[in-house]
Amino acid sequence: MLFTTIEFAMLVAIAFSIFYLVRGVFAQVGILLIASIVFYAFSSPWLTLLLLASAIFTSWSSYEINQADTAKKRKIIACVGVMLNIFVLVFFKYAGLLVRSLENLTGASLSGAEWLVMLPLPIGISFYTFQGISMLIDTFRDSRNSQEASEVYRSGQSLGESLYYGSFYVIFFPQLVAGPVVKAKDFFPQIKVKSISQINWRLVTHSLVVGFFLKLVIANNLQNQTFWIKYPYIIGMSADRAWTLLIGYSCQIFADFAGYSLIAIGIAALFGYRLPDNFNYPYLSASIAEFWRRWHISLSSWLKDYLYIPLGGNRKGSFRTYLHLLIVMVLGGLWHGAAWSYLIWGAYHGLLLGVERATGLASARKGMVPGMLGTWTRYVVIFLLVSLGWSFFKLPDITHAGLFISQAFTAWESSVAQKKEVIVVATYCLPVLLYHLNYKLKFTKTRPYLVPVAYGVMLYAIVVNGASADAFIYFQF
Repeated sequence: MLFTTIEFAMLVAIAFSIFYLVRGVFAQVGILLIASIVFYAFSSPWLTLLLLASAIFTSWSSYEINQADTAKKRKIIACVGVMLNIFVLVFFKYAGLLVRSLENLTGASLSGAEWLVMLPLPIGISFYTFQGISMLIDTFRDSRNSQEASEVYRSGQSLGESLYYGSFYVIFFPQLVAGPVVKAKDFFPQIKVKSISQINWRLVTHSLVVGFFLKLVIANNLQNQTFWIKYPYIIGMSADRAWTLLIGYSCQIFADFAGYSLIAIGIAALFGYRLPDNFNYPYLSASIAEFWRRWHISLSSWLKDYLYIPLGGNRKGSFRTYLHLLIVMVLGGLWHGAAWSYLIWGAYHGLLLGVERATGLASARKGMVPGMLGTWTRYVVIFLLVSLGWSFFKLPDITHAGLFISQAFTAWESSVAQKKEVIVVATYCLPVLLYHLNYKLKFTKTRPYLVPVAYGVMLYAIVVNGASADAFIYFQF
């Protein structure tokens, strides 16, 4: 079920109406559990069984970690739980890729494994398995400090309560299929009785208006232009047109994913839950390291807490630090999709992070150009480097991505990009630019009277210029 459909609006309205009428945290969580199941089953009825099985198993494992009487038992249960979550993710998401890769390497047809290629990709599996892993690790880490009191599970909770509240954490519908990735230690303390008087209406209004504007007006309209970054249309594409469409795609993927995250934050806030901010004006980054502190923040934080630091982070010397960065970014790339192009995208960012760290550029705010001009120059350079990397997102086939990138740097002899196409792309990229400039230059902060004007313009654009309710880009991950 898409956020941008009438069915979703009806689901939220019904759930909201009942949620604040019932008494007690158990009943309120029950309403949201039912809403979450309906939300997911609307598009994937049979795969809902996998979602529920994953949530129940992970919740049971977390309960057993708390009940274990020795550190060894807790570690074994946590490791088994994490490995099974990873197995589910790998089996459903990467089995087909592995089969196809083996066939290409060996030249033989693995007829007995063809069914693996046909496996459906459960929507949001990358997100809810990561949240399951978070619950297991947070429970394990907390249980080492106290067997009685836990940040993740309240003291004295029964198995039934653990399954109930644990499953709620995993399948809470606003962030279920595309994040933000919420850590268990941040979510469980919020599970308490909610009242309508506690709703942060300012957060709800801002998140929903800006989120729907970014998705319906910007992302969906840019999609009609960036559609042409696709084989065979890229054959013979001029460099200027390639860059025009690539910049359009950079704005599209930001508007699409940031829009989803804001809508999720707004919907969760309606029910009294605070999801983490997922984007902090990422195209105002003076380095790749800063970009990853601003882009998909919940995933970056997850990878740092549960992968980079456990590997050793930057505590084991320069070589290991660079290796850890590369491993984390490669795995982060593969997390996004079952294609080798995503691995290359991750390696691309990992290498850029390594180069920045080795040269000191990651910490230097100013380059060779001094002052504010130097800062804005770095913003532009990082934006172009990030945009170039998005080629591997838009074109999962490595050869197609390579062809597109090659033409973006070499095909300058072709005619100038069509003026109409440039104007349309620029028109829908402009709000993304203004969105970032407003944060940097504090237009609405110093001129608060512009806020209602901005909301009015966005609402008007949603009504008259909102494109069709297309799926969000990150649904495929």
